[in-house]
Amino acid sequence: MLLAAASAAPPVRAAEDGGPLLWRIERPGRPPAWLFGTVHLPVAVVGTPPRAVRAALDESAVVLTEIPLDGASQADLLMRAVQPPGRSLADDLPPELWSRVETTLAARGLPAAAFARFRPWALLGQLATLEWIDEAARSPALDQWIWNRATAAGREVAGLETVAEQVAAFEGFDTAEQAELVRLALDQLEAPADGPSPGRRLVAAYRAGRLDALLALFEAEVDLATPLGRKFRDRLLDRRNARMDSRIAAWLERSERGIFVAVGAMHLAGDGGLIARLGRRGYRVVREAATAAAAPAPAGR
Repeated sequence: MLLAAASAAPPVRAAEDGGPLLWRIERPGRPPAWLFGTVHLPVAVVGTPPRAVRAALDESAVVLTEIPLDGASQADLLMRAVQPPGRSLADDLPPELWSRVETTLAARGLPAAAFARFRPWALLGQLATLEWIDEAARSPALDQWIWNRATAAGREVAGLETVAEQVAAFEGFDTAEQAELVRLALDQLEAPADGPSPGRRLVAAYRAGRLDALLALFEAEVDLATPLGRKFRDRLLDRRNARMDSRIAAWLERSERGIFVAVGAMHLAGDGGLIARLGRRGYRVVREAATAAAAPAPAGR
């Protein structure tokens, strides 16, 4: 999870009170729409969404996620994430960096060969969830859980982006830049332990509904003063936020039905985030009161 720590707009500052990252988008004369911030981690780690989130999801007729999460779209994403025939991840990383990848994976009992077909940007996602690999094997990611619940209930589901659009955001980094992002991710994983790991701090901040703490964790991951940090914010947040804002607004305008939008929590924050953008369109976007705490932590967490 990498996000710019831009100065938060007033709705974001007011939102740092705990409880689920759930906002109501008020539409006079129409059912409310909902904006929910997720993390792309297994439900076995972050817990089942609290009652308020489940109620908002279940009362909505339309459910929108970042990209479609049906089987065909997931297969498309996987195809785009792997190297072309005859090429491997080791071809895109400097030898010393590939050696660090092998060492990191081996320390967790994972064969490097299982990851060698990924492109560097796709490896980043794998490194981000290494700590939760056992949980990922037995439970869906939170976004997938939402999609599955919606489809099982017969709701209309759609993505705010196509798979190709989301992948293009990552492929806008050249090979050297992707390698540097891998290096930064490994630096985080290899940092000496001083209290809970960054991953566990992220989960704690998310379960507490602390958008401010999530922003602080982001600041620790990438130097936004560098050209690479600025490019990361531009390509993975600012440009995508603008696209998602436009498409959410189109749904809000044309649909008379309740709408539930689930996107990564970092897309909500700051003056360029979805809360502020929708507010500038004239919508009243209100954080749900923190009356329902997060679901009980999974056993052993």
